[in-house]
Amino acid sequence: MAIKKYMNKNEITSYNTAIDKFLENDFFPYMKSADYSYEGFRYEKIQTETVDAALKSHEKLLTEIFKIYKENETEVIKYEDIQKIIEKGNFEIVNEELLKCFALSKMLVIDELDPKNSKFMHE
Repeated sequence: MAIKKYMNKNEITSYNTAIDKFLENDFFPYMKSADYSYEGFRYEKIQTETVDAALKSHEKLLTEIFKIYKENETEVIKYEDIQKIIEKGNFEIVNEELLKCFALSKMLVIDELDPKNSKFMHE
């Protein structure tokens, strides 16, 4: 496409230059990076003071809901628990997307400020 669109136009005579121009003008401006798709949305829409305040104001209710849906004695919801919730709610979510969202939602460390947790990840 680069060669067809840019070769012999605008004084471009090399394949490399045509490809560079195509990438610069027609590809990169319209492509969001994987980092932006996840991190950008997360920081712009989710990790905000407004969302934090809403979650904190409903912390007791959310804790009770958490206890209802977790099916183990630990303080975490496992992937299998989420799968059961999705099945019970009859939500149409592709398993690969569910796994991706679950993985991205995991906290790396329970308490980042606790020195003993500096080398461990939350399971």
